[in-house]
Amino acid sequence: MIVEALQTRLEVIDSFDRILPVVLGVFESVTSVNPTRIGYVAGIITSDGPDNIDRNIRELLENTNRLRLEQEFPIFSAPDIFTKSVYRKINESGKVTEGNFIDFWDKVLRSGYVTDIFMTPRWDASRGAVIEHFTAEDMKLHIHYLNKK
Repeated sequence: MIVEALQTRLEVIDSFDRILPVVLGVFESVTSVNPTRIGYVAGIITSDGPDNIDRNIRELLENTNRLRLEQEFPIFSAPDIFTKSVYRKINESGKVTEGNFIDFWDKVLRSGYVTDIFMTPRWDASRGAVIEHFTAEDMKLHIHYLNKK
């Protein structure tokens, strides 16, 4: 499964700059064996302030896990890549900014591997998710809007 491949390969990553090649390499492996769609779940993480990050990540993962059961193609979201362990390691190697994450997700969405984006409830309250939505429109990805469950 795509998440296990991502997390296994990202365990050894020690800097932010090394994450994108690993992620795109996993996508290449997945699509070369079995050409498929790949879905990304976008949503609010930090925009509610630091006290709500854990709650927002939990809700994003709940939506992601539900979509994995509903869809017939691989689905991933930010916490699948930026686990607490990975986030801690990349922050130890140097300050990671919001701009770094915006640039990262722009490259992921423009890579040609991601075919679908799922916008979770309140996505429009997240600066990053709004930018991802514009990128998805520009790339003509299949955009799905999730209702609050």
